[in-house]
Amino acid sequence: MKVIVLLVVVAAAAYFAGTHVRRAIFKGDGSVGHALGRERKSEGAVGTRAYDNEMGYFAMYRQNIRRTGYLDVELGTAYTERWRMGGINPNSHSANKASGVYTSDGRRLLIPGDSGIVYCFDAQNGTLLWGSSIDPRNEYGIHGTPLVHRGVLYIGAYDGAMYAFRVHDGVRVWRTQIGGSIGSSPLLFEGKIFVSVETPKPSGILAVLDAETGALLHASEDIANHPHSSVAVDEELRVLAVGANDGVLYIYSVDAPYALLRTFELERIGKGAPAIKGPIMIYEHCAFFGAWNGLLHAVHVANGTLRWAQAVGDSMGGVAVDEGSGV
Repeated sequence: MKVIVLLVVVAAAAYFAGTHVRRAIFKGDGSVGHALGRERKSEGAVGTRAYDNEMGYFAMYRQNIRRTGYLDVELGTAYTERWRMGGINPNSHSANKASGVYTSDGRRLLIPGDSGIVYCFDAQNGTLLWGSSIDPRNEYGIHGTPLVHRGVLYIGAYDGAMYAFRVHDGVRVWRTQIGGSIGSSPLLFEGKIFVSVETPKPSGILAVLDAETGALLHASEDIANHPHSSVAVDEELRVLAVGANDGVLYIYSVDAPYALLRTFELERIGKGAPAIKGPIMIYEHCAFFGAWNGLLHAVHVANGTLRWAQAVGDSMGGVAVDEGSGV
């Protein structure tokens, strides 16, 4: 295994400007190359990249089901602001959390906010094309990054429900109540939505939904504390991994009945557990994640054993890897 590095959100700093309630789009001289699929070019592009494969166009948090989080991007040095929109995150959790997602033609930008509204903007001039709300709205709204697949946007919200909205007009396709709140980002695999859900105990659920209908296919009750972490899938081993605030990595089968196969528990610090709050990244059949014990971990998803741990400092962020070079 080669070097793995923590993801530093430099691109977000370059693309988003202004106060914590504003989004800005910049026009620059950089171009965007291939991202695990057909090459795309975009001028001053912002948001989670999408790619084409056998599933058709889709956009997903950190690019793919393994959450590798890497883009082959060459950034320019000169940027001018194209447009700016305020009021996306006006409530109590007002820092930017979700990433924007483009439609396949690059003409629309979809951004959720802690207002509980998903906004669709014209990416070129910032015109608001539509806004669709979760129901009921609350003070925390939406924290996760949307998943877009074949003209439908999927997102979880802090009312504990998953939503599907049509991209072209914002009409709600379905709403499925699952638990107390959802702060993670959904994942699409083989026609199913996988998402970690918080319940008030505190505890958590791994939820599996039919992407077309929103039917809840499975809701585990194995997670012993809130899972802020977003799940990642190892498609070869047919497993997924998700972390939680109890300092445990949970490894499930991606096939029905979606059994909990194994866990990996971090050593407790004093009376508390070192929470795993960031997304899981899977590379070479290992789950990579930081935690509040100051360590970056690599855990074998096949058997739940530790491969290595390296001191990096407390982390809520994710890990990224260039699968081509292993860096």
